[in-house]
Amino acid sequence: MSQIRLKGCLTILIAKIMELYGCNQYRGEFIQDTTKQKLTKYLDKLQPVFNFAHEHLHQSLSVGELAIVSGMSEKYFISYFKNALGITPGRYIYQLKMNRARELLYSKQYSIKEIASMLGYPDPYSFSKAFKKYYNVPPSKFVW
Repeated sequence: MSQIRLKGCLTILIAKIMELYGCNQYRGEFIQDTTKQKLTKYLDKLQPVFNFAHEHLHQSLSVGELAIVSGMSEKYFISYFKNALGITPGRYIYQLKMNRARELLYSKQYSIKEIASMLGYPDPYSFSKAFKKYYNVPPSKFVW
């Protein structure tokens, strides 16, 4: 397996774990107890942010909005989020949207224009550009 493909697979796996944790469906049984307690404390405080992000995935979400939901200042929220998950809040939202886009494309029920609208993109071009950047293939060629 090539390094790029492996990196892509790992990114998808991590994003899926974060998505499941955000939906209270994953608790990370493989983590040692002390690390698990510390991580759980961080993630529990971010749970309202995860819920908000999932409920408003159809909108364009700003870091400021997420900071308000968390009850933190924007600067502290970004730092806290990055320490807890290892990625920025913006990257987290991007990964959520791309995972959802992948699922919608696999379902073959919606056009690219509809998916772009469902994920809060202003137009299909913006969505296609973001999708291609993430998966290295345009959405029109993603599902054969």
